[in-house]
Amino acid sequence: MYTVYCENFGTGEGVTYAVVITKGYGDNEDRLMNAVQKFRDKFGGYLTSSATVEKGINLDIPGAEFLISDALEKFVAEHHDKIGGLEYSASIHFNFS
Repeated sequence: MYTVYCENFGTGEGVTYAVVITKGYGDNEDRLMNAVQKFRDKFGGYLTSSATVEKGINLDIPGAEFLISDALEKFVAEHHDKIGGLEYSASIHFNFS
């Protein structure tokens, strides 16, 4: 499992949070590279350039209160050792201008 996430402030007048949690299946033999590609496919190259990649499921990320529901957090906590496949993505943007 991989968690790819970012917190991007862009022009400073807003913030974008984005996350992909994935097994990293894909065309590349390197699953980490596949995880990054999934993030890029969902959110584009700009957000990918500031993304952080972690091995495993990390639900303690910037913007988690907006991106990760209590139900998802509970499910992962109860079933993390049995999850055969998981593909999750979410993003939210706030503009304060």
